[in-house]
Amino acid sequence: MFHENLLFGVRLAPLWSISEGHFSFRPVIDFLAHFESLLLLLFFVLLLIKWIYHPELSVPIISGLRDQTVVQKDNGDHVKLTCNAIGNPSPTISWFFTRNDRSTPREELHVTFNLGGDERNCISRKSGLYFLAQNGRSLLIICHPNYEMHQGNYSCQAKNFLGKDEKSAVVNIESKCHLIFQHSSCRTMGRLQLTQQPGGQWDIVQC
Repeated sequence: MFHENLLFGVRLAPLWSISEGHFSFRPVIDFLAHFESLLLLLFFVLLLIKWIYHPELSVPIISGLRDQTVVQKDNGDHVKLTCNAIGNPSPTISWFFTRNDRSTPREELHVTFNLGGDERNCISRKSGLYFLAQNGRSLLIICHPNYEMHQGNYSCQAKNFLGKDEKSAVVNIESKCHLIFQHSSCRTMGRLQLTQQPGGQWDIVQC
């Protein structure tokens, strides 16, 4: 007399045979054999899914970052730095800033504010650095750019476990100057800016 055993829909040999009068390990062996087949099938299914939905692994590549020149205005403006980074797995983006005069070492930018997906929101924001959208680091916005604070070299770095790529752009902010008076000999006037005319005369302007 045998007691039928079913495990995960698989018919196994009886654990106990009255006629033979001993315990049998055959059900365990049968189960392990079927379980190994199921694992192998699952492995090939996962490989197929990965091949269909995930492209080949690749190191990051950056494009779109370019130099920009703007004029500092009283009523504000903004600069948009675009760092298009592709790679698989998706790279992590970091931004770095170096002043043109290299008076301070290169620093990583830890931007904590965003513009809610619309760069026109700069109008109501104070001067500073923002990301365009929450949790999106590919678009860096400089609202109301200031010569002393924001002019310099901006670097975007994209990194995943396969490697990294880095591109840089120079942001040049020109001051809007006003002529005060002309002088033929003076070359330094504190915080005033001097420009020399073709005839050798110096124009003293306030920025």
